[in-house]
Amino acid sequence: MEFQNSCATNNTIHNAGLRMSIGAYRSSPIPSIYNLACTPPLEIRRLKITLNHNKHPSLTRLQSKIQNFINTTPGKQSTVISNLLTISPPLAPQWTNPSVTNTELSILTKKDTSSSIYKQEYFHLIQNIKCEKMYTDAFKNQIGVGAAVVWNNIEFMYKLPNSCSVFTVESIAIIKALELITVHQIQDTIIFTDSLSAINNIKNTNNPSDIGLYIQNKIYTLKKINNFKIKLFWIPGHSNIIENERADLAAKTAISSSLSSPTYIISYRDIQALITNKCHLRWH
Repeated sequence: MEFQNSCATNNTIHNAGLRMSIGAYRSSPIPSIYNLACTPPLEIRRLKITLNHNKHPSLTRLQSKIQNFINTTPGKQSTVISNLLTISPPLAPQWTNPSVTNTELSILTKKDTSSSIYKQEYFHLIQNIKCEKMYTDAFKNQIGVGAAVVWNNIEFMYKLPNSCSVFTVESIAIIKALELITVHQIQDTIIFTDSLSAINNIKNTNNPSDIGLYIQNKIYTLKKINNFKIKLFWIPGHSNIIENERADLAAKTAISSSLSSPTYIISYRDIQALITNKCHLRWH
């Protein structure tokens, strides 16, 4: 009860401040004041902040210390956040984490490079490579979200939550390739992806996203514990590279195929966008 009373007091002060800032009459309806000020109610803002801190390390301690906070516990607000990708600190200092990415084909711009040139450069790039090769891709439309890994002429398909962005799904496809490497104990592998944003995020050791850091830690663990060799190469999409085209088709098929493995993973960036959108819809 004390928590609700405090919220009501804050709401009154907040509403009065908004009313004076826009020069509205005392009799103006509160919803009209919010719309004119382009500011959501404090109830919506509290909900957004609470949900965004669902995975904060201090959340459990706060719940045990502040009993009045229990009514806004994030776990009671939403269940989708339970699938949030686990965030962990870097396992290796950034200056000791060697680069595992190759983006040399990105020097060739798409507008000035034909598919045949890209394909020729791709074959030149891999001609002396004797290790295992995996190809990943992702696809998203209004119907759903899919990802795929192609390895040894086998297509592994995954269906993901609709709230995942294309960037996240491209990264999850790489994670799935790493899982295949782990399960099958593949000693030397190159993962090919046509997502330059995903591979640059993995390459970024200063400030990667949560999913980029997850992949960095996964690769570091496989190299340190299992002594695996893993590289990530960027290749252009839709350039008649057969394996990449197969991965692209498999990712599209994964959305509606019964052979797809449901994968309930979502990144913190995606959950923030989802929360912002849901709070905006609730306000309006």
